[in-house]
Amino acid sequence: MNWIEVRVTVQGEDPPLAAEMVAEGFRSVGIKGVVVEDPSEQPPEGWPGDGPGRPSETAVTGYFPDSAAGRETLALFETQLAKIAAVHAFRATVQQRRRAEEDWAESWKNHFHPQRISAGLVVKPSWRDYPALPGEKIIELDPGMAFGTGTHPTTVATLRLIERYLLPGQRFLDVGTGSGILMIGAALLGAGAVHGVDNDETAVAVARDNLRRNRIAASRWRVHHGHLTAGTDGRYHLVAANILADVILDLLADVGRVTLPGGTLVCSGILERQADQVTAGMQAAGYEVLETLPIEEWVGIAARWDGA
Repeated sequence: MNWIEVRVTVQGEDPPLAAEMVAEGFRSVGIKGVVVEDPSEQPPEGWPGDGPGRPSETAVTGYFPDSAAGRETLALFETQLAKIAAVHAFRATVQQRRRAEEDWAESWKNHFHPQRISAGLVVKPSWRDYPALPGEKIIELDPGMAFGTGTHPTTVATLRLIERYLLPGQRFLDVGTGSGILMIGAALLGAGAVHGVDNDETAVAVARDNLRRNRIAASRWRVHHGHLTAGTDGRYHLVAANILADVILDLLADVGRVTLPGGTLVCSGILERQADQVTAGMQAAGYEVLETLPIEEWVGIAARWDGA
């Protein structure tokens, strides 16, 4: 399959926030695997290994299938983008070019580099070098077209909260698993079983490949295709959902069914302005909010299930 590469550069008072709004616009039409270029981001001082260069402008790039259906989705995205830019008062410039499959497969990889999530957890793209420090757990990832590269603040927040609340031997469920990054992180942190569900069949295949790449024993994991918790059996000590706020609010109606009493729900994909609405929804659904973790304009939330 060939692809239409759509690169949106943004200018305004708050380019990073504008970029997040554009990325959300891509995701709202089903384009999960986006690249965000932010000139303000730099690797930490003394960062070892294959570090990133600094982009010259703020931009977001997404890829649409070069097909009739893909072009319809692109037209919908352009409509969404115009509305988003008008509401948030920034300028958006769109560039398009067609990419052959083999060109796309290599070009998007240039944007992804190793990222330290915490003192003990690092995400490393499979094609990059990284000399691990003593005690570090390395998530090796090839995200393909699935969302979840480890570079987005929502992914960082979710992994940090999983690291804080997951205990060795516990059962873990990832709702909207994308590339499988959260499942791999949970497995490396000692989860006894890691399960995932995604409504995108491509993401399910990518997650399975990444679990194998990280040598997670097949007996410890399962990934299936479904909407939210559909098709999920059993109950879990920790459930994670790094998706959008409105989807999290929908999830709250059913997620207690798959959460053990006293278990933890970790959510992200929530903008700061949406955090109060989500925490209120959690409390109404029977959850006790334990912690909110802000990173840039995003918030991760951990809550305890008090239901039966």
